[in-house]
Amino acid sequence: MLLSTTVALAFVCALAVGALKLLAPRRSAGGSMRVVEKLPLDARRSLYVVEVDGKRLLLGAGDGPLTLLKELPAEARLKEVA
Repeated sequence: MLLSTTVALAFVCALAVGALKLLAPRRSAGGSMRVVEKLPLDARRSLYVVEVDGKRLLLGAGDGPLTLLKELPAEARLKEVA
């Protein structure tokens, strides 16, 4: 009885994992979004430079939701590369 219950539980778990992998949204390893730089301001607040589809955004994170502070100009991207 215990053996059949264990086998059934393992089958249900394997089925659930398989279903989640099939139904989950696909994520590419390269992706079109990446964190370029993070600057912690204090224990709960930080600034992030994030690149999304070739655009660089300055985001503020704190106690509330993430806030778009500014879209960085193209000149800022050229200074970093040079």
